[in-house]
Amino acid sequence: MVTEQAVVLINIACIAFLALTMAILIAATRLRNGAGYMALASASTTIPVYLSNLLRTMDSGAFEGSIYIAISMNVMCFPFLWFFVRSQLVRSFRFMPRQLLHLLPAVISLAAAVLYYGPMTPAEIAAERDLIETGHENLPAVINDILLFGQFFVYFPLMFRFVNRKKRYILENYTDSDYALLLWLPRFLQLFFVLFSVVFAAYVVDPRTDAWLIPILNTAGMASLPYCAVVHASAAAIGLTADSCAEEERTAAPPAMEPEEMRAVCQRASDYAVSSKAFLRPDISLAVFSKEMDLSQRTLSRSINGYLHLNFFEFINGMRVEEAKRRLLELDASGYTIDSIFAECGFRSRSTFFLVFKKTEGKTPAVWLAERQKRA
Repeated sequence: MVTEQAVVLINIACIAFLALTMAILIAATRLRNGAGYMALASASTTIPVYLSNLLRTMDSGAFEGSIYIAISMNVMCFPFLWFFVRSQLVRSFRFMPRQLLHLLPAVISLAAAVLYYGPMTPAEIAAERDLIETGHENLPAVINDILLFGQFFVYFPLMFRFVNRKKRYILENYTDSDYALLLWLPRFLQLFFVLFSVVFAAYVVDPRTDAWLIPILNTAGMASLPYCAVVHASAAAIGLTADSCAEEERTAAPPAMEPEEMRAVCQRASDYAVSSKAFLRPDISLAVFSKEMDLSQRTLSRSINGYLHLNFFEFINGMRVEEAKRRLLELDASGYTIDSIFAECGFRSRSTFFLVFKKTEGKTPAVWLAERQKRA
């Protein structure tokens, strides 16, 4: 059983850490992308709850005022997390009036608390506080729990679906480096998903863990945000793809292409990639490649998908792997090593080169070369 002194110290430490995190993020991002705003949102939704925990544990007369703020801000964490994810991936994201509907659970929770605690005398509120300290739930707490659990099962699927849709679009239309910039965001969400799952499980077993275990886990999740925001500050640049993605979705689908028409486009694309050595450029993208060929992105993408059953980067990486195989067979004469040829073949990193090579050939470059040398 955690003592009252421990609960007080834990909440003070969490409040201090969140304040420091908010300051670091604001300094690092200068509020130029969603991470800085996420820091403000996270602090505003969690610090009031931790203060309420402190006042409740310390038997403070200020508990009544704190509970109204805490119980409403508590259910704003998920909407703010959703806004953060969208702000990272959609360049044109703006907070619109209709998005105030996401804050409706906070209004409901606040109204329940006001209607329940409002008519009470200070002595009755003190009795309610003592009841909560024993782990019992009153009506506002039950309503808050239902809203919070409901948000968990709504917002996480919504966020994961949104991120995966953007990942697929970027993987098919942009460079490997653009895709790599995005990877921290789903990992960040996965971390929060695990932590929230533990929080809910612990709360079901013992509601009193809301005063010490939940602040620790929430603060642990927030610890990863400063690192991600500083190291991956350019992740917001991926939002440049989101507008074009939305535009593609809004436009009507063109007429279906005939197989022969798709074959001709693919042959033209292959000839151009080889003659111009475009596939050796690490920064080549569907947008750039189609513009150089004087084709629409949709025509080129549909042709490669429909005729070759590949996405654009599988098409490009196939050429890069063939070039890598040619260079591997010339290692002795060229003076290159297996680890040094990836950049010459258009790959941005050694890890990407090895991953793509093994996916294409079913074996690593070293194993492939050894087998070829044995047959020679």
